[in-house]
Amino acid sequence: MQVCIRRIATLLLQNQLSLQQPALKLMAESGDEQLLQLTLDQINSMTA
Repeated sequence: MQVCIRRIATLLLQNQLSLQQPALKLMAESGDEQLLQLTLDQINSMTA
């Protein structure tokens, strides 16, 4: 399941700017520590 969430979130982040928020939400709520860290890294890179 985590692999599916990771793949879907990656596709959403890559394809359209308007889908970034849903992708980040999906990643943050997945319960996967690695995805949560990627989410935080992605958010930090947006605000830097």
